[in-house]
Amino acid sequence: MRLLPREADKLALHNAGFLAQKRLARGLRLNYTEAVALIAAQILELIRDGDKTVTDLMDLGKQLLGSTSLLNGYIKMPKCIKNSFSDMCLTACFKYSGYYIGSHYHFIETNPYLVFDRKRAYGMRLNILAGTAVRFEPGDAKSVILVSIGGHKVIKGGNGIADGPIDSSSLNVVMQKVNANSFGHEDYPDAREGIIGDGSFDCTVDHEKYASIYGPTTGDKIRLGDTNLYAEIEKDFAFYGDECIFGGGKVLRDGMGQASGYPESFCLDTVITNAVVIDYTGIYKADIGIKGGLIVAIGKAGNPDVMDGVHNNMIVGVNTEVIASEGMIVTAGGIDCHVHFICPQLAEEAIASGITTLVGGGTGPAHGTCATTCTPAPSQLKLMLQSTDQLPINMGFTGKGNTSKPEGLAEIIKAGAMGLKLHEDWGTTPSAIDNCLSVAEDFDIQVNIHTDTLNESGCVEHTIAAFKGRAIHTYHSEGAGGGHAPDIIKVCGVKNVLPSSTNPTRPFTSNTVDEHLDMLVITRTWQTANKMKVQRGSLPGSGDANAAPDSDNLRIRRYIAKYTINPAIVNGFSDFVGSVEVGKLADLVLWKPSFFGAKPELVVKGGAIAWANMGDPNASIPTPEPVVMRPMFGAFGKAGSSNSIAFVSKAAKEAGVATEYRLEKRVEAVGRVRGLTKLDMKLNDALPKIEVDPETYTVTADGEVLTCQPAPTLPLSRNYFLF
Repeated sequence: MRLLPREADKLALHNAGFLAQKRLARGLRLNYTEAVALIAAQILELIRDGDKTVTDLMDLGKQLLGSTSLLNGYIKMPKCIKNSFSDMCLTACFKYSGYYIGSHYHFIETNPYLVFDRKRAYGMRLNILAGTAVRFEPGDAKSVILVSIGGHKVIKGGNGIADGPIDSSSLNVVMQKVNANSFGHEDYPDAREGIIGDGSFDCTVDHEKYASIYGPTTGDKIRLGDTNLYAEIEKDFAFYGDECIFGGGKVLRDGMGQASGYPESFCLDTVITNAVVIDYTGIYKADIGIKGGLIVAIGKAGNPDVMDGVHNNMIVGVNTEVIASEGMIVTAGGIDCHVHFICPQLAEEAIASGITTLVGGGTGPAHGTCATTCTPAPSQLKLMLQSTDQLPINMGFTGKGNTSKPEGLAEIIKAGAMGLKLHEDWGTTPSAIDNCLSVAEDFDIQVNIHTDTLNESGCVEHTIAAFKGRAIHTYHSEGAGGGHAPDIIKVCGVKNVLPSSTNPTRPFTSNTVDEHLDMLVITRTWQTANKMKVQRGSLPGSGDANAAPDSDNLRIRRYIAKYTINPAIVNGFSDFVGSVEVGKLADLVLWKPSFFGAKPELVVKGGAIAWANMGDPNASIPTPEPVVMRPMFGAFGKAGSSNSIAFVSKAAKEAGVATEYRLEKRVEAVGRVRGLTKLDMKLNDALPKIEVDPETYTVTADGEVLTCQPAPTLPLSRNYFLF
């Protein structure tokens, strides 16, 4: 067949479209993916027929499906502008070109054929929305409002007429250049001048239009996917009128939003503009500055020569790349700290879903790995660190801790284990627990435990006693995936215990079977948050004095912390990853709000784009179907190792495993975990006294009976996925 990659992609698109056809024929309504696949597949077939024009096909594409064919609450597809193609052709072919002047273009530097008072325009720009422009038709006269540039008030770029700091003593020299270069100029002595507070000169915009251009701002709310959770923007770091917008005729151009004359060391490598950040620290809107793979600043980016409020470490220059995230949500990369390393392909599944750090154990599809998360031998630890060295994901491996004597544990820790794992399948007895924790105390590493479902050596209280008040991370704390039956959940009220739950059994639904659902850490987290709001109502307050009383911000921040900052703290690497904070590795996930929690738009790993939604690679633009989550340059070659971290014990780092194993990943030591308590968990520090009746299984927390009805339906499910 000699198929090219683009043909294979189109076959996958055809299969998805054919699947959607069959479902539509059965009377089912289609979700977003199915609808797009059906339309695209049908258009491909019509193209093959060869009897229709491009315009005919565009019109047909808009008529294939109606609202009655789509699921209620479906994600609306962008509306096409009728006949936009023919209009564009007419403009390009038959109209004499006018002039567009962008918001931040130094007005004195504009096209020489424009005639106006350039003397009075010195140091001024158009007073219009940032990133918009005004069109000047040949022969027309138009009144415009100008405003002084901000910042240091330095003009650079353009035609070089007024290059330099604004200085009234330089105006005569500037005007000499204007005349010498035949720039149109005419004195307008009657032009009005306004002062601050004069409303007739203000440029105003309503919230809806502002959000459509720059994304939501302070006080606006965003729905997360198709959940009933609404995030409210608590603060916007933008200076209204000076927003950073990339594109032709927009703000981030030389001498305008992009600074000129600054060395590379002063400028950002990458700026993420106008991002709505959802983090445990808050829900706010800001530009995010990245340099050397790290988040170096959060706030207002741009050109300090012409803009007010630009952060000292957020200069956009000639060496700066832009990721435009207007209308997008940015979160820290997710952390999965309960990974059975049964195959290397799970790393691709993880990063494509927004997870950038994996912690667990194993050696591949060995029976021990399939059941437990342990990498037992030093040689196997070396294998795992070497085999994952070029994957664009942070890695940490746990050794087997099931032994009642210390011999053997130090060797695996010095070989690179960042923690130890106690699993009942290897015998999680009180003596093994005590010994493992004692060794962990010596090396300042975490211990993860899957407790004794059989209650063979004792019950939950005996296991808790074996902890002896020492910090420990308990897996399956909800009890659905194993552990002391029926009351392992009691550990959630023990101060030195750092509990986590099993995502395949969350949330509880009418079809929940023990560990039966897909391992979707992020999606399951937000489904659980949604169910808790439905069942228990909104939480009182948002945790921020500026947010509305009915805001879901506190719950959203609590749940984002569950798979970002808290697992980072538990495992001892929160100095490096786990939040959107200055100094952290730039592991960031960008989401369209309508797909939040289900399908990321783009994954930044250590400052490089590692994974993203990308259309047909053979196309000239990134949007032709099939749009698929694909690895990007940040995931190939040595890039994966240069933008990621291998977490090991301090003893392993000092022993030189990076050199011995010839690792190219940055190697960092975990630490400061042995003194942790649940009170160190961000927004998840409750310590209720939990009791479980062994006969009725009634669960109480501080005397209150806890009930949990199965959810009949869930968000982030059939509206988003083919299967």
